[in-house]
Amino acid sequence: MASATPLSSVNFMIGTDMMKPDLYFINMASDQRIKLDLTQDANWPGGMPLHTIITADGRKAYLSVMSSDKDPLTILALRINKVDWTANTADIKITNVMRLEEPGSKPSMLVPTQTDPNQPVTTLWKPSNHQLHGPTLHPNGKFAYFTQWTDNKIRVIDVANDKLAGVDPIQHGTRTRQLHGVFFNPAGDLAISTGFYFDLNEVTLYKVDKQSGYLKPEKAIPLTVSERDKAYAAFSHFVYWLDNRYAITSTQQTGNTSLTPAGFTVIGPGVWLIDAQEGKASMIIGPAQNANAAGIYKPASDVIVVGNKLYVGEEDSMDEKLDNDGYVSIWNLSDRTAPKFIKRLKPGKELPDDYKMTHELYSTMDRRFVYAQSWGSGHLVKIDASKDEVIKAVSKADAGWHMPHGNFVPGSLR
Repeated sequence: MASATPLSSVNFMIGTDMMKPDLYFINMASDQRIKLDLTQDANWPGGMPLHTIITADGRKAYLSVMSSDKDPLTILALRINKVDWTANTADIKITNVMRLEEPGSKPSMLVPTQTDPNQPVTTLWKPSNHQLHGPTLHPNGKFAYFTQWTDNKIRVIDVANDKLAGVDPIQHGTRTRQLHGVFFNPAGDLAISTGFYFDLNEVTLYKVDKQSGYLKPEKAIPLTVSERDKAYAAFSHFVYWLDNRYAITSTQQTGNTSLTPAGFTVIGPGVWLIDAQEGKASMIIGPAQNANAAGIYKPASDVIVVGNKLYVGEEDSMDEKLDNDGYVSIWNLSDRTAPKFIKRLKPGKELPDDYKMTHELYSTMDRRFVYAQSWGSGHLVKIDASKDEVIKAVSKADAGWHMPHGNFVPGSLR
């Protein structure tokens, strides 16, 4: 591909190597990868990268960097001057370091204790540092958002000026604690945030001020299966809007904890349809007992819709080990209230033998391909959406990365 080709016309995505200061450009047409060491930039602040986001024209990106005892929590504004696919090089500059928390600052989280063998409470979910997750772009392109998962803050970036917006940070007490992103409907007037932690069994609907970027809570929408039987689902990760009214989310919690109210039961992973107009949610796919059953077998970390098909990323990150199998289940969504099971992509069959978990899903803007990313086993898998067949699988041995994470496709909103 000629280096003079405008970035906005190149079918690519960006991503990072979690825990390493590397940025990746991935050409989704040729599968070529360009790696950039961000420590070579004089403005590199230190820390461990986590999530990326990029504007629709491919000229600006933002990278969240975790804090540590010696590194601050930051968001880096990146200017993408040139990506030369022929020379396999990229000219990227850090234009601003948005410093959000100081080194050594501790998270604010209500950490449960284990009460049910079905739901361990592991060190993975007891972070000692600050982390920014769930980056999204407002449809008008004026604002980018991250959520400070380890606290109760929604961070807002003024894209035109590459700095924190005037409304930053947005805080609504416990309503904004342990969020993993705020996700906008196509019109940009509504947003839904997830509760990405134990026993957070609701999502929040916001009204959006398109001029300032402010988010005002409109309604808490419970993920309750039955009030009578006191059963709910919890620990939601992402939201995918079907249109301006309906959205889909999925849950990960597998059992009760000390935070589960007396008499209540956490039913296990599932997929939910959210009606923003009515302010209600209903479970449309429930838990499965095995990998061959029509349900959600492993914690459902991500959902994406391509055409009339729903793809669900199933990972196993809720226990001590991250070395169990991961899956991609595929569903016919012609009737959004009652998805029909099509197939489940499995390790050792459609997926690589050593594939362990599916954390995030992305689609190309032409909707021809779906990517499944596993930071747990270091894979990025390319799926032909017309046939639901894996056509390319890149491992960490192939790419040289450690834990691929936080990829983003220009033109998408999350």
